[in-house]
Amino acid sequence: MTQENSLVGYTLGNYQIVELIGEGGMATVYKAWQPSLRRYVALKVLASHLSNDAEFVQRFHQEAVSAANLKHTNIVTIHDVGAESGYHYIAMEFIEGMSLEQRVRSGQAFEPEQVVDVISQIGSALDYAHQRGFIHRDIKPANVLVEASGRAVLTDFGIVKALSGTGVTSPLTQAGTVFGTPQYMSPEQVKDEPLDHRSDLYALGIVCYEMLSGQVPFDGTTTHSILYAQVNNPPPPLREFSGLAVPPPVEAVVNKMLAKERGARYDSAGEFARDLAQAVSGVWPAGMGSATAVVTPREKTKVMQDGAQPAAYSPTVSQPWQQPVQPAVPQQPTPTPPPQARGRTGLMWGLVGGGAALMFLVLIGIVGFILKPDFLAGLLPGGGDGTPTVTTQPPTVPAEDAASTGGDATPTVETPTVAKATSTVEIAVSEQIAFTSERDGNAEIYVMNSDGSEQTNLTNSPSADFRPRWSADGARIAFHSYEEGDVGGNAEIYMMDADGRNWIRLTRDGASDKFPDWSPDGQKIIFVSDRDGNFEIYVMNNDGTQVRRLTDNPAQDYFPAWSPDGDRILFESDRDGDTDIYVMDVDGGNVINLTLDPATDSMASWSPDSSEIAFTSDRTGRREIWAMDDDGGSLVQLTTEGGWQPSWSPDGARIVFVSDRDGDSEIYVMDNDGGDQIQLTYSSARDLDPWWSR
Repeated sequence: MTQENSLVGYTLGNYQIVELIGEGGMATVYKAWQPSLRRYVALKVLASHLSNDAEFVQRFHQEAVSAANLKHTNIVTIHDVGAESGYHYIAMEFIEGMSLEQRVRSGQAFEPEQVVDVISQIGSALDYAHQRGFIHRDIKPANVLVEASGRAVLTDFGIVKALSGTGVTSPLTQAGTVFGTPQYMSPEQVKDEPLDHRSDLYALGIVCYEMLSGQVPFDGTTTHSILYAQVNNPPPPLREFSGLAVPPPVEAVVNKMLAKERGARYDSAGEFARDLAQAVSGVWPAGMGSATAVVTPREKTKVMQDGAQPAAYSPTVSQPWQQPVQPAVPQQPTPTPPPQARGRTGLMWGLVGGGAALMFLVLIGIVGFILKPDFLAGLLPGGGDGTPTVTTQPPTVPAEDAASTGGDATPTVETPTVAKATSTVEIAVSEQIAFTSERDGNAEIYVMNSDGSEQTNLTNSPSADFRPRWSADGARIAFHSYEEGDVGGNAEIYMMDADGRNWIRLTRDGASDKFPDWSPDGQKIIFVSDRDGNFEIYVMNNDGTQVRRLTDNPAQDYFPAWSPDGDRILFESDRDGDTDIYVMDVDGGNVINLTLDPATDSMASWSPDSSEIAFTSDRTGRREIWAMDDDGGSLVQLTTEGGWQPSWSPDGARIVFVSDRDGDSEIYVMDNDGGDQIQLTYSSARDLDPWWSR
C-alpha cells in the first residue's frame, strides 16, 4: 500500500528522517538518523490535523513522559520528545526484529521453553511498570517485538494510565470509553470497571494461551460475541486447539491467570512465569496440587477425531527464531529543513523491509476498540439489548420533482430502530459511510459514522434509492432512484446535500440511468444508461447538462468508478464473454481488461492513491473481496466468508464491504489486508452499497 512519504528527507529537531515505517490515524512513524549520537531512532510524529487540538497534543506528550520514565530492558526506550515547525514528535528506540503477532500467525509452533522465555521477559517488564503505578491496558502479541538476539520488548504505552494512590483516573482517560482489543480484554475491562495491574496479567495469560495453542481462547464472528465470552465463558482446554497432550500443571497455571475474578489470578507476572516454567517441566507448582487443575465439561467429553491420540508434549531445547541480523553501517543522510505542517492521513500500519529484517512499531492511535457504556449491558446475563435508535431526516424535495417522492415534498415516517453492536475501532468520528438499507420497507439512503454508530435515514421517501456516492468535498451525495419503489422500472440520477436536503434530479430521458460516481473535482458525474439500447458508460456535468457517451459496445457496461487522481475510470463489462474489470481513460479511450478470468469480476473501487483496486469475484465459487494493483497484478484474496461491494476508507487503511455470512446482507469493515473484519450493521433487512466519505 504505497503512501506519499511527506517528511522523508527532512529534519525535525536533531533527527534526519530517512524512511517511512508506518502511518496511523493519530501519528506517523519514521526511521530517522540522529547525527549527534550516530544512531537510528524511530520518530513518531503526531498527525498534522491534530496538532492544533490541545487535548490530543497533551495526550501525545503525556505518552512520551510516562513511557520515558520506564527504564527496563524489555520496554521500548523513549529518547526525546519535542516540537518543530508545527510537528510534535517522540524519538524512541529503533527495534529491528519480529513481532510476536507475526510469529503466531506464521503457524510455526513455539517450543514450550520459548513460551516461558517470552512470558518471563514481558512479565518482568509488566511487574516493573506495575510497581511504578502504570498499567498498559493493551497487552497483545502485536505489542511485543522480538529481536534476533531473543530479547522481547513491550511497546505502546500510548494508552497507559498513571495510577494514583487513590485510584482516581486521569482526566485524559475519563471520556467514558473502554480501550483495548477484544480478544485480549479482561472481564473487568469489558464491564468498564476500575482497572488495576491484574487486567494486564489476564491479557498476558491470553498471550501465553495463544503461544501454546496458536489461537486465542475467546474469538468469534462479532465483537459482541467475543466480549460476551470474555465475561461469561471458561477458556476451552488447550488441547482442543493444539492437539498436544498439555500437562495438567500447564493447563492449571494458564487457567489461573485467566480467572474471571481478578482476585483468583496471580498477583504478579513473575509468579506466573515461575509457575509456568515449573509446570512446563511436568511438575506441579508449590501450593497447586493436581486437584486444582481446571477441567471443563467440554474437556471431559472431548473425543479425538478418528480415535487419534494427542501428540506428546515434551519440552525441547528451543531454536533461535531467526538468524542474527548484522546491522548495516549507518549512512549519514543529508539534512533538509522540514516543510510547514499540513494535514495528512495514511495507512494505519506499515512493515518496511531492510534486507531480511523487518521493522515494526505500534503506532499511537491504534488502540483496538472503544466500548460505549450502553453496549456493556448486553454482555451480561439478563442485561440490556444494546439497541439504539436510528434517526431519520425528511429531505427537502424541489416542487418540480415532488412526484418522485410520492407527491410530498417533506415526507415523514415513524422512526425505526435497529439492533446493533456499538463496539468500534477507534477512528475519526468525522468519517462517514453512506449506504442503502431496506429496513423500513423499501430501499433508502442512510449514513452512519464509520464505527457503525448514528445510522440516519436521509431519503425517507416512497421511492427506492440506491448506490449513494459522496462528492470529493463530502458536501453532496449522488444516487439513483426508482420512482414509487419500482425497481423493475427506469431509474434516474439524483443529487442531494449530505444531510438529505435539496434534492436535484439530474436525468430525465425516460431511460434507466444509474450507478453514478463523481469526478475528483466534483464537476462531473459518470453513470450507466441504456438510453441507446444497451447499458453504456456516460459522463455529464454535475447539473445534468452536456451528457456524453464514453463506451460504445454491444456488451453491457456497469459500475463505473472514477480514479481519485482523475485520470482513469474503472468499470465492469461482459464484452469479452465473461464479466471482467476494465479500465479506460476519462475520455473513453485506451480500454484495458484487468482481470481476464472466466469468473465474474465486478463492483471495483479505487484506493485513495489510485494505486490499487478492490473488487468482487466469484473465482473461488462464491463472491469474495479481492485486491490487485492498478495494472491487474499482485492479486490477493481479502475475504473467505463472503463479501462484495468494497469501498476504501479515505486513508486507505480499511475497506468497507457487504457480506451475508451471518444470514442477512450486512455491512462490515476490515483492514486493507483483510484482517480485523468487524460487522457494522445489524438489521433484519438488506444493507448494501456502502461508500466511504472522501
